[in-house]
Amino acid sequence: MSRAVSLICTSIVAIAAAILPMTVRSQWASDSTTNTPVCTASNAQQYPKICSDGSDGAIIVWEDMRSGIYRVYAQRLDATGKAVWAKNGIPVASTTTNQRYPIVASDNNGGAYVVWQDWRNIGHGIDLYAQHITSSGTLAFDTTGKPVADTTGDQTNASIVADGAGNAFVVWEDNRAANSSLVPDIYANKITPTTVAWTPLGIAVSTQTNAQRRPMICDDGTGGCYIAWSNDATVPTSVYAQHLDASGNLKWTTPYGLAVFQGDYGTKNSRNISIRRDGNQVMLAWEMTDINSVDGQDIYANRLTSTGSKIYYSPVSVTGSTGEWLGDQTFPMVFSDDSVGTGQFPYAGMMTVFMDNSVAPQGISMQRTLGDGNSRLPSNSLYKVSTPSVGLNGFDAVRVGNGTLLVAWNDARNDTCIYAQCFDRTLKHYFPSNAPSGWALPVSVHAASKASQVALAPRTNGGIATWTDYRSGNADIYAQLIFKDGSLPVELVSFNLTAPRVGEIDLSWQTTNELNCAGFEIQRREIAEGLDNSYTVVASYETDGSLRGAGSSGSAHYYAYRDRTVDPAKYEYRLVDISYDGTRHATEPKLIDAAQITYAGLWSLGQNEPNPFMTTTDIPITLGTDAMVDLTIYDVTGRVVAMPVGHMYMTSGMHTISIDARAMGTQPNGSYMVRMTATDPEAGTLLWQSLHPLMISLIR
Repeated sequence: MSRAVSLICTSIVAIAAAILPMTVRSQWASDSTTNTPVCTASNAQQYPKICSDGSDGAIIVWEDMRSGIYRVYAQRLDATGKAVWAKNGIPVASTTTNQRYPIVASDNNGGAYVVWQDWRNIGHGIDLYAQHITSSGTLAFDTTGKPVADTTGDQTNASIVADGAGNAFVVWEDNRAANSSLVPDIYANKITPTTVAWTPLGIAVSTQTNAQRRPMICDDGTGGCYIAWSNDATVPTSVYAQHLDASGNLKWTTPYGLAVFQGDYGTKNSRNISIRRDGNQVMLAWEMTDINSVDGQDIYANRLTSTGSKIYYSPVSVTGSTGEWLGDQTFPMVFSDDSVGTGQFPYAGMMTVFMDNSVAPQGISMQRTLGDGNSRLPSNSLYKVSTPSVGLNGFDAVRVGNGTLLVAWNDARNDTCIYAQCFDRTLKHYFPSNAPSGWALPVSVHAASKASQVALAPRTNGGIATWTDYRSGNADIYAQLIFKDGSLPVELVSFNLTAPRVGEIDLSWQTTNELNCAGFEIQRREIAEGLDNSYTVVASYETDGSLRGAGSSGSAHYYAYRDRTVDPAKYEYRLVDISYDGTRHATEPKLIDAAQITYAGLWSLGQNEPNPFMTTTDIPITLGTDAMVDLTIYDVTGRVVAMPVGHMYMTSGMHTISIDARAMGTQPNGSYMVRMTATDPEAGTLLWQSLHPLMISLIR
């Protein structure tokens, strides 16, 4: 019997894996001329609205004419852009009368609440109905929906908000009053996962004489909501507000709500209100018309406490009457700047985005007002979010980070398309970093798309846009993922960690939709008490060609790296993808415990490498428990020609057996068989043996 001249056995004491769900290919398009179709059914689909699904995806609703009447449909896109519900969406109600102008809010559990104007009882007017759709696409209410406002007169112009606790509030203009001088009024209702809470009639928020119009709503952070509207009961039209608790009680005791602002001249009417919560305060912005001034329409704002006290005695003048503030500024959207402003501590400032025609053609501008209510950034001008050459119409904006906003709009260039810009409270803009445009990111520039009605929902590192699109000749619904920095080069599909042997960790990952990706950097940190937990660079594309990126590509790419510098310990690894301009983005870290593993029940005899071999070859084996191991080599006649491992004690785990050709004596070139047997070290009973021989080839 021959003996092995060389034998190397390495015991593995640790292996672990962190694996994201595998996806063959992301559905998000990387080409702004392609985009992701949401619904391309026959006839027209229009007026899309969108909310987050809470998992980096979105739920989109729209009115749909595929059946010849207006019906409301919905679709959920997951984080990769894949449609979760039926192709082209699911109907939210089974009625065969018109359903129009849907709005949507998250149910805080992967589903959504949908509210729409409904014509089923048109004899007494237009009603509001609701449906709760679960994350799987199941209709949780009656198949016909539940009434939110089912009474005489028309109920229209609804607004919806999630309360953060799994419910939603709806507010609307209500014409149920018989006296025409009293309508419309403001009513509200609450939707829970199982029902509409405040009866099919809702509760009155304001029934003051003359009209109250265009109510807007936001949550109060404690289960209630804030509502604001334009009030025609005064001359000129004023801004009023009310605070509702979770049970629908009116918290501000003024009979018809709190007068936030009343104009001092009959020509200055307030309208198009924006409302948003900031901590335990609520922010409001509105446009004020002045038909007797060359200055046109301006933007004003204020903050209120939860008890209805005004933070600023006089409203903040967001836009003024000189310089770049001339012309009309309209349709404001107000956001917190997420910082403590100058003066009047501890109030944060406000970032207000609006349509602006101070410079033709009409664009979008922003003004940041600091916490003192007076200081502005820029100080004597407006921040130009967009300066299009041919104008635009309609926009939406969402918060995508601390003091950072993403804005998308319908742009008139190229037969109408979608562009976007991202900026923060310091006035740093993120586009056109690696963007074809000189001033914004092209989101959808398909020829003849006539894109309109754009709407946004936030997600990690950016937002998801949806819009009505005519590229097929009919009105369809499309969507697009927009990364926050406009140059994020990688959409990561999977990121895996394994420990194949002592002192080594294998990393593998798959990407799609790389945009200007120069390459990757691998970072690692050990997780243990007493350590500073800072990341160190393990490898970089600058020194390792296998980590170089694919540039700009919409196809799948696979990467792998073996870290051979680890000890048995807990580690976190993360990838940093780097674009050509140096922009860096770190993935969420993945944890691996390279000190804990069990191989119970795992036995294998792996293929040798290299094969054929001339001098040496390595055979990997795995032991499910500690064992006495025999590794025997036979010729084709079944005769034993070598035993590189003979009844050797080996611990559980993965090992590598290295065979030297000289250990096979004078055996000629040809094929040989290798078998492995493992027995109990104490009892001597058989634990495992290879059922099929391993074929190896010797070349001398």
